[in-house]
Amino acid sequence: MNKKWIILLFSISIFVFSSASVFSQTTFTEISGTIKLRGSVIPNATVTVTNIRGNFSRSATTNEDGFYRFSNLPIDRYTIRVSMTGFREKRIEANVGIGQTNVFDIELDDNTSSLVSVSGSITGKVTDRGNNVIKDVKLSYAKKDTPQNKTEVEIGENGEFYIPELALGKYYLFFEAEGFEPKRKEVRVSDKEKKIDVKLRRK
Repeated sequence: MNKKWIILLFSISIFVFSSASVFSQTTFTEISGTIKLRGSVIPNATVTVTNIRGNFSRSATTNEDGFYRFSNLPIDRYTIRVSMTGFREKRIEANVGIGQTNVFDIELDDNTSSLVSVSGSITGKVTDRGNNVIKDVKLSYAKKDTPQNKTEVEIGENGEFYIPELALGKYYLFFEAEGFEPKRKEVRVSDKEKKIDVKLRRK
């Protein structure tokens, strides 16, 4: 085999490899986004993407920040479907393309016909490190993104407390008592009751 044939075959090999590489990079894309309700993120929602022909589908669950992501999706038109117990299913159409930022944030409907439960609750007990009830504990809470907007909560004589009908999302709980170090605790509220026990440290 002469030198010209060797160069030709080498050039063809490079072309085929490059074409395959480009093809693999340009025929797949990514879809991501956040699921919310009234501005609060929705964790544990099921998100399903299905192409317009119905012959390709994937599902994922939103994380604690309400975020979902699908990687290596073929370029196509998709339906994004969001479902979660207590909510009416939500669907949107998504056209995805090469080199695009395919971000689809979805807001669930907030009305009595589509919503069974949009709130959660926090219950718990405050004691010292010896499990003794502390008198005159001051408890307040606030959304994590607006910690200055505190709401006070009454604590029972046995140290137990209950905070009902909270919008879903992240909260700070603030505990103060004379002779004890103040404490701030972060809590995520879902559609199920959240139970926490808090122990304060003496100064």
